Amino acid sequence: MSSLLQQLGLAGASNMIAAACTNPIDVIKTRMQIDGQGGAGERKFKSTLHCFRGVVTAEGFGALYRGVVASLLREGTYSGIRMGMYEPVKNALWSDSTPPPLYVKICAGAIT
Repeated sequence: MSSLLQQLGLAGASNMIAAACTNPIDVIKTRMQIDGQGGAGERKFKSTLHCFRGVVTAEGFGALYRGVVASLLREGTYSGIRMGMYEPVKNALWSDSTPPPLYVKICAGAIT
């Protein structure tokens, strides 16, 4: 049981670290996707770097971490369970001492 909790905890923590590192990229991506929408027509940002500089200049560095709390909660729970349950499900599907074949890994991934 503690091994399962450890797997879930480590999977959640690793996903949360990844989300914290990639959140600024996601913010810039979203800003560029909605740029020019809503009837304005003209695009405000010319490139990714231009968008990055514009957001930091206009709103400060903290703007790159907007929505990080929701992202961390999602990754810690949903992704932690999804990734943490892969090994137990794979082991439940394949109890042989040999390495499981590809189809077992695919099924375990589909289940989790």
